[in-house]
Amino acid sequence: MVKNINLLLNFWEKKLNRPAVLSKPWKIFIEVSLSCNLRCITCAHSKSTFGGIMKDETFEHIKPVLASARVIHEVGYGEPLLNKTFVEKLRYLKQSDIFVDIYSNGMLLNKETAGHLVDLQLDQITFSIDGGTKETFEAVRSGANYSKVLENIDALHRIKTQKKSKRPFLRVNYVGMRRNIKELPMAIRTLSKIGIKELVLSDMSPPDPDLAQECLYYYKDVADQVIERSKKIAAQCRLNLIVPSAFNDPEIVQTYYNMSGSCPGSMDQNEEFFPNSIEYSDQTNQLANIQPADQSDDNENDCKYADSYKKYPCYEPWQTIYITYDGNVRPCCAMSESFGNIMQSSIEDIWNNKKYRLLRKTVNSKKPAFKACRHCLLRRRVQISFQDGIIMGCKSIINNGIIHTAQRALKYFSEYF
Repeated sequence: MVKNINLLLNFWEKKLNRPAVLSKPWKIFIEVSLSCNLRCITCAHSKSTFGGIMKDETFEHIKPVLASARVIHEVGYGEPLLNKTFVEKLRYLKQSDIFVDIYSNGMLLNKETAGHLVDLQLDQITFSIDGGTKETFEAVRSGANYSKVLENIDALHRIKTQKKSKRPFLRVNYVGMRRNIKELPMAIRTLSKIGIKELVLSDMSPPDPDLAQECLYYYKDVADQVIERSKKIAAQCRLNLIVPSAFNDPEIVQTYYNMSGSCPGSMDQNEEFFPNSIEYSDQTNQLANIQPADQSDDNENDCKYADSYKKYPCYEPWQTIYITYDGNVRPCCAMSESFGNIMQSSIEDIWNNKKYRLLRKTVNSKKPAFKACRHCLLRRRVQISFQDGIIMGCKSIINNGIIHTAQRALKYFSEYF
């Protein structure tokens, strides 16, 4: 009852754009690990050394906010299974009637851990798989073993079957690139045989200019053909394939070109994609140098995406907190600036502090106070993804029945609102 009342109050407060709120955050990102055992080329871990594991003491300070939590994403910029007390943390979270999901590269998922995930009824696990062959997969995901990852996923699926459990829901995130897009149909066939029920094709945001030529925005003709074929294969395999409309959204593509410093066209024209890495880092890396805006420069402070703040309002500051492994609190996964630390202040105090009130007051205006909001593509992508979810929901009712669809719809509702 408490969670439902909080959710209704939250809905009302975010619709009114209230800077100070009575409701509590109900969607929480918990970065149980910033460390990773892989060095994927699409990730910042491939370019620098950083990491950290959330201590049990830090996790204890998160517990007070769980009374209002509906969704917990135990994710971050690392591998959650590197946290040696991950299972104990999951056990505590699942006692609080919370939807919990994780992202994993699958390398550390042994049978013992898989058994715990099923017994504790983890709601969902998303595996990162970026190729349909051993060669491509291991080239992209440096340090991973293709066969081992597939075997680990299959073992989890078999344990689910043996225990007659529907949880965790198994899905895959596939980062689409020039080098792997043609292997998508092959990946769908392979993954559907080991229990994967959903595959999300994601567009790549390159961590450095060297990977710019891999972006599918420049290979739309090939990508579109492969995607259409993949949709048919996915339907045959009874696998839900989610493709971002961003690939075909002219505003997002144009914005991408503007941010990257290049002009629309083929990479074969040998255009200078990024004028220099400094401009790239400043304009596109949401994890770098996020500071409140200097209100003296009107042009610099303007939202870069036309009227996106009107058409695609952001609700994250009202409903979400992202807690890093060392206790820093961020408003969402696209900002690196800390709004406080739970080891020094309570989450309740941080939730309505000066920074949070300023963010809520300006995020849906022409002049957001924080730079990350002015350059953010996520608000548009999330809205588009929700629209895609409605369409996929109608198809799911036809293919899978209304009960299964209702369960998945609840997940999408939790994800986007």
